[in-house]
Amino acid sequence: MATQNMQSRMDLQIDASSYCDEELNFMKVSSFLISGDIKKFYFLLIDILPKLTPCPQTAEELFLLLKLKPAKMYSLLKELLFYTKKYKLLRYLNTCCHQMKVNLKNGSCFINSGRLLIFNLCEALKDSEVAVLKTLLDKTEIPHSPEWDGIAAEEFFGVYLRDITEKKITDLQNALSIIKYKDIEIFEEGFRYYFEKPFPITQPSVGNPCGLAVIFNFENFDKPAAMCDSKKLKLRKSHLDTRTGTKIDEKTLIDLWHKYGFDVLVFRDLSSTEMIEVIERFKEFHYENYNVFITCILTHGGRNSNTIYTSDNIPLDVYGDVAYNICTEVLQEKPKLLFIQACRENIDINGNLPQIKRTVDRGW
Repeated sequence: MATQNMQSRMDLQIDASSYCDEELNFMKVSSFLISGDIKKFYFLLIDILPKLTPCPQTAEELFLLLKLKPAKMYSLLKELLFYTKKYKLLRYLNTCCHQMKVNLKNGSCFINSGRLLIFNLCEALKDSEVAVLKTLLDKTEIPHSPEWDGIAAEEFFGVYLRDITEKKITDLQNALSIIKYKDIEIFEEGFRYYFEKPFPITQPSVGNPCGLAVIFNFENFDKPAAMCDSKKLKLRKSHLDTRTGTKIDEKTLIDLWHKYGFDVLVFRDLSSTEMIEVIERFKEFHYENYNVFITCILTHGGRNSNTIYTSDNIPLDVYGDVAYNICTEVLQEKPKLLFIQACRENIDINGNLPQIKRTVDRGW
């Protein structure tokens, strides 16, 4: 009995990995991966890899292409191991398949859900069924050569469905009906939900937030005016009251966006010049791992419905100075939300508010 207990303790020691050695554990797991594993990983990651990237030979080459932060890379590897059923390797990353099922209960963190549906289809299809599908589907995008006739399902669909479109999925569904694929109803239901989603937002996690929320909070208005547009200097207010209680609003917003899986950045009491500089820097920000961009501004407003004030009492135009600069090319086709909390001097809130005529045409 003593020998058995000693053996159990030894097994536990072997299975356990140190939480402080994430980089070492990552390298250890990568060393166990073979060519077939890399091809599966490549198929699952097609949507976040650079366009037309050929399949790398090693795990190191694949992960270098993604340019993710170490923490996100670590989370991604766990997800890939789980979906490719490499459960034994998960213990080197301090988790197991049961814990991963809980973590991924509401969906994938990194991998396109449509790509995962196709991957599961590839795993379930027999070689004979794949051979028939190749003859039924339009293969104009696939090279005509003997070596391509023998490629695996993932490689075939990796080319045929590099871009997941409704037409190609419909053609695939028709082909699956012809070969009488047993789980076609599950496949069709999954893609019905996939195409109905207005924006394919991934399930957020600590390692993979779904978006970025930026909060500009203005409490004090006592900064001296810096060098800026002379027109704005002329419109500078002589005095604006301290916005008591705005710290509570800021904390509420931080808690809210964290709850919904966002990274949060907070900027407090900026001058007009500082705020413009911050917004300009967001044009150079990398948003590959974010699906949504949110801006919240807490400040005083002016009688003009488009005006907000910074801590040097200088007005900024919501559209020209803020929204126009947020609608940049790097955020094209991603949802962008702008929330403003600002009083508008002594305007009667029961009266008719002026109509906003100016528009921004930069993908907002």
